Amino acid sequence: MVIQMDFNIKVSTHPIVCYETESIYEVAKKMKQYDIGFIPVANKKKQIIGVMTDRDIVTRALSNQEKKSCKIQDYMTKHVYSIEKDKKITDTIEKMKKEKVTRLLVTDQKKLVGIISLFDLMKEKDAKLIFDVLKDIKRKETIVQIDTKIDDFYL
Repeated sequence: MVIQMDFNIKVSTHPIVCYETESIYEVAKKMKQYDIGFIPVANKKKQIIGVMTDRDIVTRALSNQEKKSCKIQDYMTKHVYSIEKDKKITDTIEKMKKEKVTRLLVTDQKKLVGIISLFDLMKEKDAKLIFDVLKDIKRKETIVQIDTKIDDFYL
């Protein structure tokens, strides 16, 4: 099923959601099963309290040698950004640019109805505009410079 947003972008309905009590392993299996890298996280009251990305799993949990049974609530991204389904495409692009994100939850009166990505917008808008937004979205983490040394063995 697909909903039509006000600005004529098709957004998938029934997004895959996980719960804060699920393990890293369970969420990773869902990502693999549905071929996705972004899942909203809900609490017991079915309120969205965060999102889990494939990058969160790798950089926050696995890189810290957490067990695959650890719960996602400690590793999810807690800043959730959404947009109402009746907003214009320019509003969506501006919100992504302002919040420095490439995905927004789509809501209908604060109820989750879908997810829209910058790449979904690329199908409808000028690619140059989308690439300009991507250029402005910088990672919040600092990139560490590593002094690379190569052993003689590899030469």
